[in-house]
Amino acid sequence: RCGPAAEGMACSFLRSYCCLILWVLLNVIIFVVSYHKYLRPKHYYLHTMLGTGLCVSRASAAVVNLNAALVLLPVCRGVNSLIYRALNRISRSLLSLWLARLKDVHITLATTIVLAAVIHSIAHLVNSVNFSRHYDIHHPEINWAKYRGQSPLLLVLTSTVGLTGVAMLVVLLLMLLLSLKCVRESHYDLFWATHFLFLPFMGLLILHPLR
Repeated sequence: RCGPAAEGMACSFLRSYCCLILWVLLNVIIFVVSYHKYLRPKHYYLHTMLGTGLCVSRASAAVVNLNAALVLLPVCRGVNSLIYRALNRISRSLLSLWLARLKDVHITLATTIVLAAVIHSIAHLVNSVNFSRHYDIHHPEINWAKYRGQSPLLLVLTSTVGLTGVAMLVVLLLMLLLSLKCVRESHYDLFWATHFLFLPFMGLLILHPLR
């Protein structure tokens, strides 16, 4: 049996990280559901060409989309005003928790976007190789490549998917580097200005799936 000290530590840990654990679980569920969606028979030929890369790229994209849709909410005054009024009526403790965790929520969502985007990009690079290597002459409508053996790099750099993907990675890298504490404290105006790059990032995210 655990002693009072251990139980107290466990309760403290759950209070501190409960929301984070639930959020990670939600992202894992979305990833797994999206992954298995592309194992269905209607994606058979595409999955035959691309293998696991298809499922990983689509599942990580779902995670990016969710977090990108929510990442601005913790720093949006209008939304926080509504949440403040709602929680103030429901529970002062929940209100205090939300106000104390605003920055942490924003950082968690942003970090998830970066990690999922890296996974998505790697999966897409693998997919571009497989599109070229396993070109299917019987189903040209599902091929990204125009012919067998086409340069994977050419596929990335001459397509809407590839160009918007590279641009989004550059934007994320800039925001990530300028969000580091050492940069943020000495060049806050630069840190603040680069965060407005999230607006073109969202535009690129909308254009990204187009072929």
